[in-house]
Amino acid sequence: MGKLPRHATTEALTPSGTLRFPALLTRARLIGIASIIAAAPILDVQAQPAAARTTLTVPAGDLERALTALGQQGGLMISYRTQDVGGQHSPGIDGVYTPEEALTALLSGTGLQAIRQDHGGYIIRRVQPGAPVAELETVTVTGTRAVHVTSEDTGSYAASGTSIFKGAKSLREIPQSVSVLTRQQLDDRDINSLEDALRVMPGISVSTYGGNPGNNGLIWSRGQQIDAYQYDGVVSSLSTSTGDGGGSQSDMAIYDRVELLRGPAGLLTGAGRPSGTVNLVRKRPRKEFGGSAAISAGSWDNYHSTVDVTGPLNEDGSLRGRAVLAGQDRNFSYSPAWNTNWTAYGVLEYDFTPHTTLGVSYTRSENRGNNWWTGQPTYSDGRFLDISRSKRIGVDWNRQANQNDEFSADLTHTFENEWVAKVTGRYAQRHSQYLETYPTSAVNPSNDMATWYARKGSGEDEAMGIDISLSGPFELFGARHDAVLGYSAERYEYDRSLRGATIGSRNVFDPAISRADALNRLSSLTATRSRYKADQSGWYGMTRFSLSDSVKLITGARISDYNAHSWSAANGWSKSPNEASGRVSPYGGIVFDVTNQVSLYTSYADIFRPNTNYGKDGVLAPRVGWQVETGAKGEFFDGRLNASLAVFQIREKNQPMLDATSTGCGPTAGSCYTSAGLTRSRGWEMEISGSPMPNLQLVASYTNSDAIILNAANKSTIGQRVQNELPKQTATFWAYYRLPEGPLAGLNLGLGARWQSKVWYGTSAEEAAGVAIRRQAPYVVVDALVGYQLTPRTEISLNVRNLFDKTYYSRLSYTSYYTTYGEPRSAMLTLRTRF
Repeated sequence: MGKLPRHATTEALTPSGTLRFPALLTRARLIGIASIIAAAPILDVQAQPAAARTTLTVPAGDLERALTALGQQGGLMISYRTQDVGGQHSPGIDGVYTPEEALTALLSGTGLQAIRQDHGGYIIRRVQPGAPVAELETVTVTGTRAVHVTSEDTGSYAASGTSIFKGAKSLREIPQSVSVLTRQQLDDRDINSLEDALRVMPGISVSTYGGNPGNNGLIWSRGQQIDAYQYDGVVSSLSTSTGDGGGSQSDMAIYDRVELLRGPAGLLTGAGRPSGTVNLVRKRPRKEFGGSAAISAGSWDNYHSTVDVTGPLNEDGSLRGRAVLAGQDRNFSYSPAWNTNWTAYGVLEYDFTPHTTLGVSYTRSENRGNNWWTGQPTYSDGRFLDISRSKRIGVDWNRQANQNDEFSADLTHTFENEWVAKVTGRYAQRHSQYLETYPTSAVNPSNDMATWYARKGSGEDEAMGIDISLSGPFELFGARHDAVLGYSAERYEYDRSLRGATIGSRNVFDPAISRADALNRLSSLTATRSRYKADQSGWYGMTRFSLSDSVKLITGARISDYNAHSWSAANGWSKSPNEASGRVSPYGGIVFDVTNQVSLYTSYADIFRPNTNYGKDGVLAPRVGWQVETGAKGEFFDGRLNASLAVFQIREKNQPMLDATSTGCGPTAGSCYTSAGLTRSRGWEMEISGSPMPNLQLVASYTNSDAIILNAANKSTIGQRVQNELPKQTATFWAYYRLPEGPLAGLNLGLGARWQSKVWYGTSAEEAAGVAIRRQAPYVVVDALVGYQLTPRTEISLNVRNLFDKTYYSRLSYTSYYTTYGEPRSAMLTLRTRF
């Protein structure tokens, strides 16, 4: 440990990272002084002719906490008066700084200045009105703009930025709709699954697979399903709805935030739908020791617990680690149904130099249960079953099990010229097994009979991906610009085995099918094996030109290759027709900073996905979905409140359309198609998130979006909606308020709601046949919270979902399955502590 320099004043000092002894604490309170001394050796600033720059990362948030983190990371002694610093907000830092540069950035907008002392420490003082600001020295900050994307411990619903666009960027810098669900909101609302997390985000609809809520739903945005998921910026096809027996995601306890970009993301992901992409960003180790623990108990024997510990593993913190363990054991509102899952996550980081960091992590998650995924059928005339929300259509011996393993590594190097090179790799594997039976037909209204099906299977899915990027600033025509260049590749493959057979017609409310009956029926069958693999790779580049101080032009493109192969017992491996080579996905946008708080933008983005249908000239050209979006974004109250408004239109062309004039297309001489199909999605949305006043955090959004058919083989469908079961309008709201003083000080209150417009499922052909259209009227679901701050680090809270116990269908579908009730009123009591 280095020698502590003698403080130049008589003010009391409090070493950070140590316990404050009562006498010292009392003295500090009396004279109103607090200070920070690093746990690492103190740098002797006087001995350095020029202060060394180092990589520093301090989250935006409470200024006192920010100064503590800076002192620990940089080995600095910082003194201040509590009345000056208390209640102040810091924008945070993330980049390469000298101590002076770091302090300047942290104190930006606070009315405070850092004065360097002879012994090498710093004193924080308030700038007196009319007095010149004391300068540490003439400084050119070489760290990145004060955009710190880590949301943990900021206490805010307003994200300072996002990493979804290849590097830390503020939301205003991205000319497309981006939302971030921060760690604080995940904790406040007791959100433990990805499905629940996305459900509260703007413009998102979730189609739950029957009675398996949490991690198995289809996610929809702007009229299409989201099929592009990233993990720390690496694209993976092994996502929420992949794998037999139901998808399985890790517990949300391991993530720092959820980033959602709406609209085409071809520049980032390659092939996909023009709906959006989700980036899940995991927690990283810290140089200072800390952690948290939580235990929850709720309705229907729902138990959940987490432990999260992080800190340095050597004296200077160059080696650090983090471990997170989370588990849940629960029943459901319907019975008999249960589910058990757990997640273990470990990550290490090592700084080879102040500019080079290696990170490696491993995640294991398991999910087991008998909750079924098919939902419930309807009567053959389209009427809903007269069934309680507590009743399940199925048998109690259904079983599904998933085991997921994931390895990832990243190497980051920051050059002296601020360019950053980063390599990230990910490998994920899932093993799944299931045995289940369920109805596969509508129910006969005269005798409640339906056809039942049994199946037994297993599967192994693998995904591996890599992303290599180089980003940084450059000078051109006297202005500073930014660029990113990169390459990414992914392989996804699966190997699955299935035995399935029809059991026969059984009463839907009492099928009387035993496990032995199903196994006997399946044991005589030969398993069907299916194998598939797809490879995708591409080069991408994006440049942000500063046309002036207030106008930025963003241009970019990705060149992608895609191919797939499938396997059958009869033919072995064969190449799939859905391939693309050298496919270009362009991107462009303009951002105009109207004021320091408000920006206007417009952008163009597109994405492609290969077709598998044949026309008379061969495989159809890939589908292309492109979007034009215009909007405004704002950052208010020193970045504590974000707001956005967007108008968009998406068109997807080259959709397969049956060609009645031709026959004998493709290797099987089957039906012929043309690429004349066309759909359009247009709408607008708005969102606010953050703190408009002290002690209040809120998020609110409204989306109006509709997708219609512009051209199709069936001309009667032109002008109709693409997905009637998706709401045209959705709105979300959540507010969380901490009572700061008075007899109720320490009390926390939360109130939220989710609303959607009417939806329906069915066709005109069904109506003509006398089958009723399944309809769900507009509805609103209200959530509430009450909590109490037991100590500065420990709180207890009660979350109530569906406060007024609204009965509604969360999904409408076929007459045979998938129709699903929304969850009844439930409560979850959580005790959480931080250390």
